Amino acid sequence: MTELSLCLDRHGLEHLYALIGEKWKLFGGGALSDWLTAISLFISTDGHEVTVTGEVEYLDFEREDETYSRLQVSSGAGGRGKAAAAGYPYYHHQGEEVTDVRILRETVSEFIDGARTWTLTTDIAIVFVLESGVIAVARVNYHSELLCVVQARTVQDLVVDQLLSSWTNLVDRTYEFERRMIPVSELLGMDKDSSRES
Repeated sequence: MTELSLCLDRHGLEHLYALIGEKWKLFGGGALSDWLTAISLFISTDGHEVTVTGEVEYLDFEREDETYSRLQVSSGAGGRGKAAAAGYPYYHHQGEEVTDVRILRETVSEFIDGARTWTLTTDIAIVFVLESGVIAVARVNYHSELLCVVQARTVQDLVVDQLLSSWTNLVDRTYEFERRMIPVSELLGMDKDSSRES
């Protein structure tokens, strides 16, 4: 059986962890559509700025080469100047504290004739928990860079659609999907009450 992981690296998680406790300012993207989709989105707080992208790579675990994307987080606000010029910065929840940042992680498994053939674990959304709402940056599908912004009043109300894929159950081939919402602090092995460095 093949096991693969397309998850955020530690540097990306540390950039996200640094936002906790700071004041939310805005999000945007240089080519952010009316449907809040883009291939690159920036997040700005009163202390840090990060950019979220969907990077693609070729993998062949499904018996043929195919592109698969993974979330990446880097320091700085890529595209902020373009976003401001085009009128695409969004100030929802401005001034609210970032109380937590969580990762929505999905595990997909394929079974052929009842035997597991491969398992893919991948991060599909970054969830920013604010004082009066939630803003998530999510992938649209498994194979491209496209991202979208999803908003909700609470984590419990947040709906991240099933990612687009060609994985459809057949007579001899089935797929299982499992999702978990994991605090960034847990993924970094940090106690929520411990002091953190910015």
